[in-house]
Amino acid sequence: MKIISWNVNGIRACAQKGFLSFLEAEDPDVFCIQETKAHPDQLTEELIHPLGRHSYFSISHRKGYSGTATFLKTGAENFCYGIGIRKFDYEGRFTVTQVKGLLIYNVYFPNGASGQERHDFKQEFLQRFSQHLRHDREKGRSIIVLGD
Repeated sequence: MKIISWNVNGIRACAQKGFLSFLEAEDPDVFCIQETKAHPDQLTEELIHPLGRHSYFSISHRKGYSGTATFLKTGAENFCYGIGIRKFDYEGRFTVTQVKGLLIYNVYFPNGASGQERHDFKQEFLQRFSQHLRHDREKGRSIIVLGD
């Protein structure tokens, strides 16, 4: 299984710089992007389902901010947008898909350098996400974590 992860710093801007050509040339089974900075209703069909792939977008409730998307050649066995913690899920930081029995966490980790409040947010994010993953591992789940 070929998996690629890429922080695109805005899917619409990236589309102008060869996003689709890259995807076509690399042809991954799983393509995860972070920092989409867009909601699907702001995108063309070509960017929602690039090269006919199934798409799973986790969006920030704040437009133009954050967001993750996972594109799969075949549909996910299961998926969710978040880990059940509203303040993290609200920012569109997780797209979780299950593919061939693997849980694939596409994560956009918070930047903690902009001040104490965001530093504390990031530390809590890391702690709570680690706990979440520990529960999945205890259930015997096979997990891949990727992102930025």
